[in-house]
Amino acid sequence: MDYIFNVENIGYLRYRLRNVINLTSRYSYVLYLYFEQNRRMHLSWEISLDDLKALLRCTAETYSQYKRFNDLVLKKCHKELNEKTECHFSYEPIKKGRKVTAIRFTLEPINSEIDLSLPGQISLEDHPSNHGTDLIELLRSATTPPGSDEPEFSRAEIEHLFTILATVSVDKMPQIDDNNIDLRRYHYLAEKYAAMNRQAERTPIKHRFAYLLKLIV
Repeated sequence: MDYIFNVENIGYLRYRLRNVINLTSRYSYVLYLYFEQNRRMHLSWEISLDDLKALLRCTAETYSQYKRFNDLVLKKCHKELNEKTECHFSYEPIKKGRKVTAIRFTLEPINSEIDLSLPGQISLEDHPSNHGTDLIELLRSATTPPGSDEPEFSRAEIEHLFTILATVSVDKMPQIDDNNIDLRRYHYLAEKYAAMNRQAERTPIKHRFAYLLKLIV
């Protein structure tokens, strides 16, 4: 809908597309959306470490220690976003005593030479559905089993699921800081997937995809 109804913002949409098409990490993609939403309000802010892990779905025991979370996620996102996008940032841990409790992010201002008001239409080649880091892949990653790097459901299954998800009222979706509809759908699906896994621990679920569809409606 952004591409159809926000023609006056087409330059900024081009800017966002130009930045995300080369990203290969789900974490980088989510963090990029989070940064660009916050850019509208400020260039430097703090987020609690627990909230950041929840945003990136890094809640497994693997990421319990800040050093591991930093090495496995933050450093890689920092490298990829600074190398592949115009969204450049720095970050520093905020400690309470000897424990890291929050992260301070600082964004660099967008280069004034970047044209955000280009006229015209977005070509099919520019549309994110033609790239690995599009919305369907983002949603698909929400169905990644704990301890695994591979989503449980195929792209075709998630495309089917999205037709249902798109009808869900926004009011039912989690309230997150950036209020981005894509991320709200992502977290809504992640919550339902986690609920299904909790149920499966008590009673085996034979048709998991069908069960997840019923949870979403």
